[in-house]
Amino acid sequence: MNKLIIIGKIGSTYGLKGKLKLYDFTKIGLNRINKNSWKIKQNQEWKQISPFYLKKYQKNWLIKISGYDYPEIAKNLVNSYIGIKNHINHFPDLPYNEFYYIDLKGLEVISIKGEKYGKILYIIETKANDVLFVQNNKKKRLIPYISNVIISVNLKKKKILVDWPSNF
Repeated sequence: MNKLIIIGKIGSTYGLKGKLKLYDFTKIGLNRINKNSWKIKQNQEWKQISPFYLKKYQKNWLIKISGYDYPEIAKNLVNSYIGIKNHINHFPDLPYNEFYYIDLKGLEVISIKGEKYGKILYIIETKANDVLFVQNNKKKRLIPYISNVIISVNLKKKKILVDWPSNF
């Protein structure tokens, strides 16, 4: 199976009709992601689910999944992860020059002087700005994802051009 992207985690049961709290790991909101593609991880296996109720609740969501109509049954899903296939059709379109993290992972980072800094392994979210964790065989770098540092992103060529000194 293709690698899945984790979009949330089931919390505790809520109420008497099998609703569950759902923690959102996305920045775009779970209601914007195609629910026909959702899978849940139970006993180390991913299984297709059919959420038919999803509503914003405080800072997160409430979800109801077909076949889990009572709290006694729904509690079996507590602490399970929700994932979707890594496929662009499952995500909403972004404005021009905005990207999903999954699109940036693995891209080669090159300085404006032509130095190859390595590939993006992951992205760190901070309150100030996001930071690219870049590594090659020799060095690890943290490069801020801000407009005066990121010159261009080319998904087709799998490259990011940065204005960042080589001694950082």
